[in-house]
Amino acid sequence: MTQKKTLTKATLNSRLEIRLPEETKRKLSDYCTVANTSSSEFIRQIIDDGDLPDVRAMSIYQVKKAMLEPLITELSRIGNNLNQSVRTMHLTRQLYELNRNNPKLSGELDQSAFILSCLTTFNHEVELLRKARTELQQLMKDLIKWSGENVS
Repeated sequence: MTQKKTLTKATLNSRLEIRLPEETKRKLSDYCTVANTSSSEFIRQIIDDGDLPDVRAMSIYQVKKAMLEPLITELSRIGNNLNQSVRTMHLTRQLYELNRNNPKLSGELDQSAFILSCLTTFNHEVELLRKARTELQQLMKDLIKWSGENVS
């Protein structure tokens, strides 16, 4: 196992300039982006270790991560929608409990109206969740299909 050297400007006193075709330069830039490193560090790593870092595996990871991010975002939205629905139902129930014996509201306060309000809100949220679930299922199917195709 090679020990990692501490590199500073003082130890990096030799400069190398190379000419590359545009396509090769773009590939190097892409590799460095995937490896999350500079082109200088990437080339030093190849020379010091004697082999090319597994950029393909890193790029597959990046693509999978990019596919999972919308899934995670959508799951977060679903959680938020559920929390809002439950919060609305609890607040409506609490409002009814607090005001059901209020003589000023005795004729205006109807339990069925509160229940209907809760159910209407809940029904709307459920429809949004169903739509999100369908989209998530498709994303997951695509991800599973893609993962099966890219097993090395």
